Amino acid sequence: MTRPVRLFLLTQYFYPEVPATAQLSTDLALGLTEAGFDVSVFTGQPAYWDKKRLPSKEVYKGVKIYRAYSRRLSREGTKSRLLNGATVAAGNFFKLIARKKPDVLLVDSTSPFLVSLAWALRKLRRIPYVFLVQDVYPEIAVELGVIGARSRPAKMWYGVYKRVYRDAARIIVLGPRMADVVKRTAPASRHDKFEVIPNWADGDAIRPRVPADNPMRQDLGLADKLVCIYSGNMGMVHDMKTLVEAATRLKHLGKVHFLFIGGGGKRDWIESTFKDCGLTNVTLLPYQPLEKLPYSLTCGDVSLVTLEKGMEGLSAPSKIYASLAAGLAVIAVAGATSEIGDIVTSNRCGYHIRQGDVDGLVRAVESLESDRTLLADMKRRARLAYEGNYTRSMSIGRYKSVLESVGREGKS
Repeated sequence: MTRPVRLFLLTQYFYPEVPATAQLSTDLALGLTEAGFDVSVFTGQPAYWDKKRLPSKEVYKGVKIYRAYSRRLSREGTKSRLLNGATVAAGNFFKLIARKKPDVLLVDSTSPFLVSLAWALRKLRRIPYVFLVQDVYPEIAVELGVIGARSRPAKMWYGVYKRVYRDAARIIVLGPRMADVVKRTAPASRHDKFEVIPNWADGDAIRPRVPADNPMRQDLGLADKLVCIYSGNMGMVHDMKTLVEAATRLKHLGKVHFLFIGGGGKRDWIESTFKDCGLTNVTLLPYQPLEKLPYSLTCGDVSLVTLEKGMEGLSAPSKIYASLAAGLAVIAVAGATSEIGDIVTSNRCGYHIRQGDVDGLVRAVESLESDRTLLADMKRRARLAYEGNYTRSMSIGRYKSVLESVGREGKS
C-alpha cells in the first residue's frame, strides 16, 4: 500500500486511563502511528479518571481520539459497567456509520458491545476487522458465576461471539493456552486465522533499579527489605486470598514486606483484612500516575502475579510483562495450564504456585529472602526473558504485519 494504512481502533479504555488494558491500547496506537499508520481511536470517557470530562475529540502524539459520551460508571458494579459499555458503543456507532471507511478496524475485548459494533460495521459497510482477545468472554463470566453456563444470556453471548469469530479477518490471542480455549467457540474454518501475539512492556522506561536508584522505594522505607509487590487490578479473576494469607503468615519475618498497588473489586476486602489483622508488613497504595510507573513497578524484588481457579487460558495478566522488564523474580499463583505459569517455568525466573497453596508461597518467599544469589539469578533471567520475547518493538511489529495484510486483502 502506497499510502498510510487507515486504522480504526475500538477500545473501552484508552489514554489517560491507568489500568494495564488502557496502557496497552495506548501504546499500541502510538506504536502503529510511529510505524506509519493513520490511527483513529474510538473510545469513551475515562472511568478511572477522577478529573473533569475530557474533550470529545483530541489528538495525542499523532493519534486522533474520539470519545463517545459515557456515564463513567465502570467501577460501580456489573450492571453499571454494562450500561456504560452500551452507551459508549451506541455513541461510537453514530460516529462510525457515516465516516470514511478505514482499511481495517481493530477491536479489543474490553467491551462486548464494541465487539458487536465491529461485527455490525462489517455487515453494514464491509469493513474488515481484527479481534484482539485480551480476556475470553463469556467464559470468564460463566466461571465466576456471574451468569449460568446454560442461561439465556450465556447462550446469546456465545451465539454473538461465534459470529464475531466467524467473520473476523484475524483473531489475535495472547498465547497458545488462550488460543486453545477460544478455538472451542470459533468455527474450525477460522482456526487458520489465529495469530498469537503476546502483550509487552516499555523496557526503556521500566528497567531494573537497585533500591538506591528508586526514590519511591526510599520514600516508603523499603530499601533494606525483600519487597513482594502486587501491582494492578485486584479483581475477580485474580487470586488475592492466597497472597493475603501468605502475608499474614509471614508477619513475623521482619525482612519481608508486601506492597499492593492498584484497585478493583477485591481491594476493599484486602484493606479491611489487613486492618483487622493489624499487619505492619504490608503497604497498600492506589493506582499510581503514569509518570510514576517506572518507579512503582520496580519498587519490589519479587512480583506476585495471580489468576483465580478456572481462569487459565481465559486471561493472561499483563503485569507479568512489566515484571519481566523490571527484572523482578516472579511468583505465579495459577493453575497448571496458565500462560503465566508457562512463562515463569520456561524462563526459570521464579516459582509457579497453585492457587490456595499458602505453604508453597510462604516457602518460595522465605527461600528468596534467605538465598540472595538465587534471587539475583531469577531477576537476571526475568529481564533476559523480556528482552528475548516481550519487547514493544517485537509485538507491535507483528501487529503491523497482520494489519497490513488484512488491509491488502480488503482491497483485493
